[in-house]
Amino acid sequence: MIIIPIICGDFTKIIDENKGLVKWIKKQYDLGSEIACLCVGSFFLASTGLLDGSNCAVHWGCQNDFKNMFPKVNVLEHTIITDDNGIYTSGGNYSFLNLLLYIIEKHIGREITVLASKMFDIDIDRKVQSQFSIFIGQKRHEDKEVLQAQN
Repeated sequence: MIIIPIICGDFTKIIDENKGLVKWIKKQYDLGSEIACLCVGSFFLASTGLLDGSNCAVHWGCQNDFKNMFPKVNVLEHTIITDDNGIYTSGGNYSFLNLLLYIIEKHIGREITVLASKMFDIDIDRKVQSQFSIFIGQKRHEDKEVLQAQN
């Protein structure tokens, strides 16, 4: 399994700085590796093209930017984890905990997942991130009155 960590900063710059990894990641996936990305690591994963036409979870605060950069990816706005053909994504930063539990259950079983959930105090049944989101809205427009109301 390849794990793509959260990235911080200028997503375009980080993607460009790491473009040398794209070919390797795609090859590993073609050879049967699974890929998990954490939070906004999905920006880098999407840059590989592997998410085109697939579902993706991404931090609620970056969803508009993600959709603008990767319109071929189906962002599930409230979901905290996705599994699409062995490619896993997670929403907000701590959603990776639920992603880890999901992967443990998929590969090892429910009993160990419940134990891990209890040992690490992770809410095993959390499925959405909407209760944490703050309205951001689409603010890239020229309507000054609407923009003022949004702000």
